Amino acid sequence: MRMVHVIQRYPPAVGGSETWCQEICRYLAQKGHCIRVLTLNINREEEFSREPFDHERTIAFGKMMLDRGVWVRRYRRSLPIPVISFFVYRLLFDKLFNFYFAGPHSVEMYGRMWREIRAADVVFLHTLPYSHNYVAFALAKLFEKKVVIVPHFHPGHPHYERKSHYWLLTNCDAVLAVSEFEKQYLESRSLQPEKVFVTGNAIHPEEFLPKDLEDFKARLHAKYSLLPGDRLIIFIGRKTQYKGVGHLIHAVKDLMDKLPIRLFLVGPAFEWYHDLYNALSQEEKSRIIEMGVLSHQEKVNLLHMSELLVLPSQFEAFGIVFLEAWICGTPVLGTTEGAMPGVVGNEGFLCRFGDVESLKTALMDALSDKERLKEMGARGRAKVLERYTWLRIGAKVQEVVEKT
Repeated sequence: MRMVHVIQRYPPAVGGSETWCQEICRYLAQKGHCIRVLTLNINREEEFSREPFDHERTIAFGKMMLDRGVWVRRYRRSLPIPVISFFVYRLLFDKLFNFYFAGPHSVEMYGRMWREIRAADVVFLHTLPYSHNYVAFALAKLFEKKVVIVPHFHPGHPHYERKSHYWLLTNCDAVLAVSEFEKQYLESRSLQPEKVFVTGNAIHPEEFLPKDLEDFKARLHAKYSLLPGDRLIIFIGRKTQYKGVGHLIHAVKDLMDKLPIRLFLVGPAFEWYHDLYNALSQEEKSRIIEMGVLSHQEKVNLLHMSELLVLPSQFEAFGIVFLEAWICGTPVLGTTEGAMPGVVGNEGFLCRFGDVESLKTALMDALSDKERLKEMGARGRAKVLERYTWLRIGAKVQEVVEKT
């Protein structure tokens, strides 16, 4: 079967939907399907609307690449013209018609994707609210192709809660939700239950084994003056406001006098975050440690060192970083928003999003009992091995495609 996947970015770009797309494409290609990915030649989200600064130019993409049997074609991103962006995208489409059209865009991709879609049997759309979904959907229907969408829907987010998005979801042949919460939410908004399938998210357990862990620990202890009694916690994710990283920084600042807590902050940052972090004192920076973007192995080793992963986010379609922590035996702390309670279950802790006091209470509770933390981490690891591997998720996706 020939399948075309259309998505805004593709790894090595970092993101949950990007990773999901790559892993499913690799699985389907391994099963003998012809898989092609159409995407943009951008790495960071900031590049949706501007050229990267020189220090950000770390990756150069070619037009084509073969990724474990998956053909990936990258198209030039079209930078917005400020006047058109403001008057057409924001005022006309967004305010008047309530239609999200802010980007990213690629005129080159829009003009050429019809050839790939015409030759396909199934078209996969990825990641609302981006506009490539509508262009690809229109072409797929023009050529009478089956359309499967993976929205990674964030309930309550203003960019997602648009009538146009629900229209698109309703008119696709199948909708793949990554959690039971997402499925139930979409069905409550009048999507037909027989069209919505839960696949889940996943990891490769064998990719999360520690390597030279003792040497890694020694280097970190020397670099950051870590002490034997320090309680190490970690945040992994894009440092955006909705991820709650600002709330976490404030919570840790307030707890510094009560606990020997050290917070590692891992992931790409945005300008507002730099302003927040630079305003910290040197004492606070010694306890709240900015790590930037780490290699995969460094991230794995840091997870094995940490006692708790904290993701105090407002919008998570699933939270794949929970799986990454659990497979390393590390329990997690999320929020009561969206899919997180159903994903976290009894293998972690919850707090209210945006409530620093609630987050502080949850952190104190979590760090009060080391044995309970170890037990939760062990249960989390067992849950991942039972439910959340790419072999299991890939098989579910293939089954949906064959039934649709």
